[in-house]
Amino acid sequence: MDETRKLADLLGTVVDYVDDTRERGRLRLERVRTMMQGLTLADADAAPLLREIVDEDATQVESALMLAAILERTGAHQELAELLAAQIEAAKDRTDAASIGSLALRLGQLLEQSDRIEARNVYYTGLDWEAANPGLLDALVKLLDGDEDAAERADLRERRLAVERGPAAEAMALSLAQARMDLGDAAAAERAIELGYRAHPASGALRERLEGAYRERSEWRKLAELCALDASARVDVGERVARLREAAILWQTELGLPGEAASALRLARAASPEDPSLLRDLVDMLVAAGDHAGAVAELSSAIEATATDDPQRAALLAIRATVRSAMGEEAGALEDLEAAFAVDRTAHGAALAEQLERSRAAAASSRDAAAERIIRLRQAQVLPYAGDVEGARAILAELGKQDPKDREVLRALASLEVALERWDAASAVLRRLVGMEEGDAAVETALRLADACEHAGRPGDARGALERARLVAPQDRAVRERLERVYDQTGAWHELADLALEDARASGDVAERFAQLLRAGTLLLERAGDPTAAIAALEEARALRPADLDCVGQLADAYTLSGRAPDALALLEQIIAPNKGKRAKELAPLYWRLARVARYMGDAAGEMRSLVQALECDSQNGQVCSDVALRAIELDQLDLANRALRSTTLLKVPGPMSKALAYQYMGEIARKQGDGKRAVMLLKRALTEDPTLEGARALIDAIERGF
Repeated sequence: MDETRKLADLLGTVVDYVDDTRERGRLRLERVRTMMQGLTLADADAAPLLREIVDEDATQVESALMLAAILERTGAHQELAELLAAQIEAAKDRTDAASIGSLALRLGQLLEQSDRIEARNVYYTGLDWEAANPGLLDALVKLLDGDEDAAERADLRERRLAVERGPAAEAMALSLAQARMDLGDAAAAERAIELGYRAHPASGALRERLEGAYRERSEWRKLAELCALDASARVDVGERVARLREAAILWQTELGLPGEAASALRLARAASPEDPSLLRDLVDMLVAAGDHAGAVAELSSAIEATATDDPQRAALLAIRATVRSAMGEEAGALEDLEAAFAVDRTAHGAALAEQLERSRAAAASSRDAAAERIIRLRQAQVLPYAGDVEGARAILAELGKQDPKDREVLRALASLEVALERWDAASAVLRRLVGMEEGDAAVETALRLADACEHAGRPGDARGALERARLVAPQDRAVRERLERVYDQTGAWHELADLALEDARASGDVAERFAQLLRAGTLLLERAGDPTAAIAALEEARALRPADLDCVGQLADAYTLSGRAPDALALLEQIIAPNKGKRAKELAPLYWRLARVARYMGDAAGEMRSLVQALECDSQNGQVCSDVALRAIELDQLDLANRALRSTTLLKVPGPMSKALAYQYMGEIARKQGDGKRAVMLLKRALTEDPTLEGARALIDAIERGF
């Protein structure tokens, strides 16, 4: 409400009811401040009120400071000095070092005008309580300006330098060092440079001066500490790391203190955590210092930060394994090497093999036969990657002698032979193993045997195992596909057709059933050479899709080849009849088959008609063109042959007969027709298409010699 007078009166009234001295002093100070600010209370009237507060409670520092300001303004220096002295004593009673320092500085400055010696004593009193007060130190240095005080002043400057930080410390250090030299104290001069450098490590002038002196005197400890301090001021990471490395080298090589070297390298690694060489050096130094646990901790931290498939992780695991082994943690070392081996077998196979041998020896000494057997099996798996294939084979041979039916040993031996690509040996072991396995293991082993037998060039050796596996897992697609492949590779066409028939009977989808029936019939007809057996499958397929021309063609072939040419003729005419007179491409294969039926039935004219119709329906069908041409040549129907051969040379998609061979046949026909010039031209065209066609070259030679 800005009622300053009422506020002052209220404070004056309240004070009489307050018993607490400190609280009463605070309220009385508030009343004085209110009157000075709002009621223009003069300094002369305010001073007695403030004096009462201070006299009653010397801890009322704010009141004392306000009083001191009034005394200073009014020139009451003696009274001010007494007040400050009293406040210093009160601050001593409450051990308030900061206040003692501040008050001593103010009192000393006041006394300097009248009593320099007393001022000096006051400054020292303040320093006794607050030794690092820069204001007191600066005041004393300034006060002691005579030559007789040079040594004392230098000591004070050194104390002042000790509390300075930043660029100003450089000039102070250089100046103090010169003063010490003037006093003939070189050691103190160097100490000043050291103090300045610690306060401002970025100072090149101070660093060079110290570094030169340390190197000259071989003071390696101080030089190592300087390198570390210099590193802390470096902004460039590379420079910081280089200085810390230098410090580490000094600690290790000159002072024999690997623990200190490790501390420097730990700082370097913090600056450049991505540098793998720093981690390796740090680990080596920690191990040298006997701090194996510290080395493991550093490696573990780095491993956790590395991706599982990173080769660098494998290298770190291998290093940690070495440290763990040195600590006697053989199980941990083995675990690490197994993890490293999983990432890079070639790089870490030898180390893992050595660790396994140590583990085996430990198991043997403790007479733990079961553990020793497990380790020896693992050794056999690892030794080949360590370059000791024969060692692995010897272990497995020995274990196999102990128990010829040990499936784990046989599995390991099979894996070894497969890894070495010794396919004959692998298939031999797998044949022994497949008879012992059951369930899924039998299926997997049969597939592995099939791989090995195929690589060995004897795919049929896996047939029995695959057939047994199919009985175990009839729905396994991998087994089914592999068995089909073996049947195909070994020419077991009836068995392959039986698989297709099984699929057809098991399928509820018409399209799939038709496809499998057609496939079975085609295999029996074209691959097995058993047209009679093919008829049943093809007839069943045609019943599903009577208009499928491919199926009709295959069934007609089966009828023809099984001696049922009339049935083939009836079937083909049934399909062709509705399209008679049409030149549809899809009819070409049927006319070609019709020609073959006519041939079987001795109908030469019918055969020729069908051949012509096949060619006219699709002159771009390579198979039709080729077959018509060859049959026409056999029948000495040269015009038809030429038509078919010419069509062959114009095919957009190459057929079974090459263009070069077609030109050769045309050349032979021209020669037979007595046109030698045309024959040579066509034969040369054949050689242009295929220079390796020796038949064409021989015919040209014969024509040119007149034969």
